[in-house]
Amino acid sequence: MCMPKDLLEQSITLPNGRRIGYAEFGDLKGIPVFHFHGLPGSRLEGNLLGNAAKTVGVRLISVDRPGMGLSDFLPNRRIADWPVDVNTLANALGLETFAIEGFSGGGPYAVACAVFLPYRVIACGLISSAGPKGIELGTRWNSCLPPSDASIRKMMDGVSRAWSGFAQGCRNLTSASRFVENGLGHIFPADPDVILGRDRTVQENFAADFCEAFRQGIRGEIHEDYLRNMPWNFNLSEISSQVPVFLWHGELDANVPLCVGRAIARCIPHCKTTFYHKDGHISVPYFHAIEILRSLKEAKNVIIS
Repeated sequence: MCMPKDLLEQSITLPNGRRIGYAEFGDLKGIPVFHFHGLPGSRLEGNLLGNAAKTVGVRLISVDRPGMGLSDFLPNRRIADWPVDVNTLANALGLETFAIEGFSGGGPYAVACAVFLPYRVIACGLISSAGPKGIELGTRWNSCLPPSDASIRKMMDGVSRAWSGFAQGCRNLTSASRFVENGLGHIFPADPDVILGRDRTVQENFAADFCEAFRQGIRGEIHEDYLRNMPWNFNLSEISSQVPVFLWHGELDANVPLCVGRAIARCIPHCKTTFYHKDGHISVPYFHAIEILRSLKEAKNVIIS
């Protein structure tokens, strides 16, 4: 979806002086839905859902997390800090209530907002969502201990090297386009995603998204990888039953396995789940965007029993 540049490069300054960037897609007079991108990712990932947002009547507000895109890096941040940023942005935009959804690595941030902002969130959507470390092990994930300092150092050395290589491939839009065209099938290896990744429009969207993700370097991605291996400090079960939760997951997902999606659903008793037999990771939001956004838009009329 082609949006004016001024809608793609917006930002506000938070009370602490830090900047947070966002882009808007779809129907600017529609129901507001915040989109939380994957890893790597940026606000430009919202373009994946832009056409559907316009069709459904949704104002899609896609937000850069700290250290990515236009949002300033925040040392020592936690996933649980994200709702404060979203709350401030919603106030700046004059929004009293809104829906939220997170794709892949953005899922945990959607959960955090549902837990800490239940008075503002009318619905929460989890799309191919990552979960807490160890959730696929069942109830034991809740008591998982943080890794040792030595294992963290070893892990982060490997993470830094990996993100350095990724960022080098996406140093500008030209190189990112080439990188995505040659490597999207390795990033999203499930067959439905590989086939989708051959689409030129999909390649262009991800090239722009990945290039913007590394606009400030790799600190944001490195810290997110660190957070993926640490306890969340809040629980999925803490989402109020008054906040409708929807989960959409591909059964062929090679990035976030199906067992993770099923485990997340078990931890949220009132979660409405949809598992797609023939979908992978990125094919879920790409092929089912209208269904996803329509569910979130209409959730305000849902009565939780």
